[in-house]
Amino acid sequence: MVGTGSFKAAYNLGLWYEVSGQREKALQYYGMAADLGFAPAGERLFLIK
Repeated sequence: MVGTGSFKAAYNLGLWYEVSGQREKALQYYGMAADLGFAPAGERLFLIK
């Protein structure tokens, strides 16, 4: 499955950290996913910064 173990995992961790109130960790994982080219992660970064 595309993204398994890479951008999807990082994005999902970002989501988890965001909803659990851990903004800095969310930014870190969204950044990883965005660096791997996953556009929705870049959108989340923009919205929570």
